[in-house]
Amino acid sequence: MVFRRPESLPLPSTWRRFTVCNTNLVVRDLTEDLRETAVQLLVKYFTAHEPPCKYIEINKHPTALGELEKLWRKTIDDQLSIVCVKEDDPTDVIGVNVLTVSDQNDKEEEFKTEDKIWAKLFGAVDLVTRAVDVYQTFGVERYLTAYGLVVDPQWRGWGIGKEMLLARKCICDTVAILKKITGNPEPLSSTEINSIRLNLFTERNSDGTGYLVLRGKDIYEKYNRRICDSDVRAICLYLKHSPRIITKVDLSYNSITDTGFFKLLKNVLIKGRSSVTNLNIMNNNITELSILNLSKYAKFLKLKYLRINGNDFGTKGGEYFADLLSNNRSIECCDIGETGQTLTSVAHIITALRYDHAGNTTLRVFDFSRIIPLFNRYSYETKWLAYHIEYLLERNDTIVELHLQKNELIGHDVEYLVRGLRNNKTLLYLDIGYNKIGEYGAELFGQYLSEKPQLILLNLAGNGIRDTGARALSFGLPYSRIRALDLGHNKITDDGILYILNTIKKPFYMRFLNLWGNDIGETTCGVIQRMLLSGALFQHTIDVRIPLCKALDIKVTATVFTAGASQAVARKAGFKELYKISYQELAEQGYRFPGIEEDTKYSKLMALEI
Repeated sequence: MVFRRPESLPLPSTWRRFTVCNTNLVVRDLTEDLRETAVQLLVKYFTAHEPPCKYIEINKHPTALGELEKLWRKTIDDQLSIVCVKEDDPTDVIGVNVLTVSDQNDKEEEFKTEDKIWAKLFGAVDLVTRAVDVYQTFGVERYLTAYGLVVDPQWRGWGIGKEMLLARKCICDTVAILKKITGNPEPLSSTEINSIRLNLFTERNSDGTGYLVLRGKDIYEKYNRRICDSDVRAICLYLKHSPRIITKVDLSYNSITDTGFFKLLKNVLIKGRSSVTNLNIMNNNITELSILNLSKYAKFLKLKYLRINGNDFGTKGGEYFADLLSNNRSIECCDIGETGQTLTSVAHIITALRYDHAGNTTLRVFDFSRIIPLFNRYSYETKWLAYHIEYLLERNDTIVELHLQKNELIGHDVEYLVRGLRNNKTLLYLDIGYNKIGEYGAELFGQYLSEKPQLILLNLAGNGIRDTGARALSFGLPYSRIRALDLGHNKITDDGILYILNTIKKPFYMRFLNLWGNDIGETTCGVIQRMLLSGALFQHTIDVRIPLCKALDIKVTATVFTAGASQAVARKAGFKELYKISYQELAEQGYRFPGIEEDTKYSKLMALEI
């Protein structure tokens, strides 16, 4: 049975790309438009330089030369032969390789010819071919073979022949029917990560750049697996050869270990021509070894955004990260929250960010959340964490955004923070949400805000603040430049919220105010509703949407629903049925709606308790 090229395999396909003498070359399928050029290249140079042809002087024997040319043309019909051409000029054929498939089940035809030269040439090749049973030796039914490889003499000496031979591997791997001479490969996994699938996960921007977004959840939903070390090679190749300039790579929530990260680092991140400036590798399995490798190549990294939070690289990794900050001059935004840092590594990291220790001068956004305030055998000591943060604030003039969520900070720790803030002139956004600063901490922030600091965004959500703390904040807010304030998920009631609302009208307009998660009552709802109507607040700047009934102090809403669909929606919304009447009964009472019963049978009064 003669092998036929699978219809599912695109023709032409490009099998390999490489560069020679600053010229981009590709190995691709030999198509009909290049057939004559390729054959003439074979006739001109293969017959003149290939040893058996050269020494048998086949060019002096037209019949033998015609038989060889006929063999090439017949084999090219199999549509497996390849050529090497310039990427920008695919009509310029540089090399040719005539390929075909030898199948164990092929019917052997007796070789007959009256030309002695051709019999000698073909017989010699056939003898060598039959010397070893390739099928039995390697346990295969088919293998890829060739009837000639030639490279234009002008291009010899640059490894083009090697690249064309390597292209065979690509062909064998791609066509499932073709079997590699080294054995019978396993079929490709339906979840394999390749360039086609990576292209599907690339977000395209209008400026020609792209974002490669491979979040673990999305990958798992599609392929029932996550990105792992074995996929990194395909990702690196895609980043190198993608027609778009990939500037952001998101590998969050996957299963990449130190091995895979090192491949990514060596093959992409430290390359001079790398376009990747934003890397998100949060919640993978990288350890202190990866951070050590990052610190070793810190001077070569061009990353501006780095998220490595959720990887437990511990105290030692924190010390390596400090070295990274000291030696790198490109990272502007970094997140190392929840990475197992303790007070030991905190000291190293803070020192690497202080200008009085010749520290980092490029970092502008820093997330230092979920630190374990532990040192040696001592129990949690959050005051020492606050002490180090104070020094960071006092002796760093580049950070404009600082996140310190979920660090167990208490009210007395805020004394250190506020002391540092008073000596800081650059910080604009402070996030200490979901700590335990309580009333006293809020009072200290209120005093600080009354001093007209440069701070414009403050997050105090989830800190157990009550009405007293809200009142203390309200004393300082009118003098501040605060434009965004998050007080959500505290323990503030109507009285405390009203104190805050009464400070809204100030020289610097409050653009965002979050109050959800507090005990919001009718009084507060009414005030917010009036402020929305008057223009003191806008709905898109506050996270509380006041139901009309609550604003009007109404306890119940009730409505007649005349359609079955609307009745179903109302039930999902929590409405309860109070009364129903069939349209037949309504007709008997003089309210006739011809044909309505084909759509719905009842009209219902339904109510919702607010």
